[in-house]
Amino acid sequence: MLRSFKKLVSLVLVLALSLAVSLPAFAAKPTDSQTKDSGSYIIKDSGIEQPIIDSKAQSSYYERYMAITPLGTSDTNIFNNVQGVVNRMGYSAQSFSLRPAIDIYNNLPYNHFTIIHGHGGPGSIECDHTSAGQSGAWSGLYAYPVTLSNSKDACMANYISNALGRHKLIVFITCNGAQPKNGYSMASQSVNKGAACSIGFYNKLIYGGEWLQDFVGQLHNRYTVQNSINKAKNIFNNKYPSILESSMCPTYSGNLHTFGKTSTIVRVN
Repeated sequence: MLRSFKKLVSLVLVLALSLAVSLPAFAAKPTDSQTKDSGSYIIKDSGIEQPIIDSKAQSSYYERYMAITPLGTSDTNIFNNVQGVVNRMGYSAQSFSLRPAIDIYNNLPYNHFTIIHGHGGPGSIECDHTSAGQSGAWSGLYAYPVTLSNSKDACMANYISNALGRHKLIVFITCNGAQPKNGYSMASQSVNKGAACSIGFYNKLIYGGEWLQDFVGQLHNRYTVQNSINKAKNIFNNKYPSILESSMCPTYSGNLHTFGKTSTIVRVN
């Protein structure tokens, strides 16, 4: 009887050991202070969600801040703040500054979110200025069909259909980014070539960087493009009441124009 009992115990132990080896290991369930969100954990701190972006999430979506004119101290601070927020939105946020138009043209199709900041005019932007003022040589990126005589120039009309189809949003912090020439503006042509949404300003522009900072802050809060515009307007107007009557103010009636799907949520994590 004792011998049979020992054999039975031995058999049970062998079976238990086999199961332990063959069964897969399961990850521990997140604690109450964590939630699962698109492959990364969100740590809740006093009601504010701070995403922890892993390298995989960073490499999946690309944002470029294209300063086409040298940034002053104020705009440099804005650039740093904006890029920090964009990185927390799930993007690999990088600078692409003072490049000729042809480099911008070649880079745009690879991005999911692009900000272009500097000098512009109806249907074009002025790239790689050597000074903050409109002096020195520069190259042009044109929205409308044009014969190019400079190897550094480029024309968005030459993009194939849906070339910018990766983009959730392109923002032009330039003068006249929404004002057409020969039927095309920079912002409208961006959507024509596949971007889900774009923003530009019809008039000349002042305090564009300050508006951008408020706007991107609302994109970070998971609002749609349109809701972010609405909320940023209220924040901006409270900060800068002295310029609200200027036609160059970002929130002046009729200055800001959107194209494409303003229901787009730009944050990706």
